[in-house]
Amino acid sequence: MRASMAVAKREFGLAAQLFAKASMVFSRLRMRHEHALSVYNHGRALQDLGNPQQALTQFKKANAIAQQLGFQDV
Repeated sequence: MRASMAVAKREFGLAAQLFAKASMVFSRLRMRHEHALSVYNHGRALQDLGNPQQALTQFKKANAIAQQLGFQDV
């Protein structure tokens, strides 16, 4: 929620940090769908910051998780 609010405020650096933290938490909790979405959103925040290469890394990671588990909305 805080990460999404940061995006809405165009605070993409903060959003990237919060999405990265969320993805680690979701991974530890084995919440795979939420993990994939937070990794993807981390990539979006990085893209918005002007870091396309770092964003691409996150997009590929999110895609791998989604493909492995059959999530079609990531």
